[in-house]
Amino acid sequence: MHPETQGEIFGVSAPLVLVRAIHFSAALLLTGIFAFRLFVGDPAFRTANPSEAGVDESAFIGALTRIAWAALVLTLLSGAFWLVLQASVMSGRPLRVVLDSNIMPIVMLRTQAGHDWLVRSGLLILLAITVKRMPQRVPGSSRGSVVFAFALAAGSVAALVWAGHGGAATGARGVVEKAADAMH
Repeated sequence: MHPETQGEIFGVSAPLVLVRAIHFSAALLLTGIFAFRLFVGDPAFRTANPSEAGVDESAFIGALTRIAWAALVLTLLSGAFWLVLQASVMSGRPLRVVLDSNIMPIVMLRTQAGHDWLVRSGLLILLAITVKRMPQRVPGSSRGSVVFAFALAAGSVAALVWAGHGGAATGARGVVEKAADAMH
């Protein structure tokens, strides 16, 4: 291995690959929790006879909520670290220089990667507020908040399209590619 390629995977720095993998995994877990609640868990609890269900609804929802919080925090932290690493790659500067200079504001406010990060972070902050206010029981009162939480989580995952190669496509073909990537 050549010295200039040490720590790289297919030409990309290994830490960036790892952080992106963590971010994608946490974001998908977060979306999956609310998809499960919306399409499987909550409907099952609504139709089940509590004495026959064999599952404590509030304990189950509480466990899912704790996992959602962990995934949300991990998604936010890995997203922030991803942006810092991406700024280092974009600027060709080491992390300490990126953090001690005006590179981060430039990346956040003047690049597609930065704009995408701001949108995804905003969606995740709204999701945190939604989860904090979400009832811990399934009855109809929680349906709207679960739908909203799912939409926010899915939106943050769909917005990842602008963080990858698909986000660079333009014109009608670009619209199709972005839509297909977001749906995927």
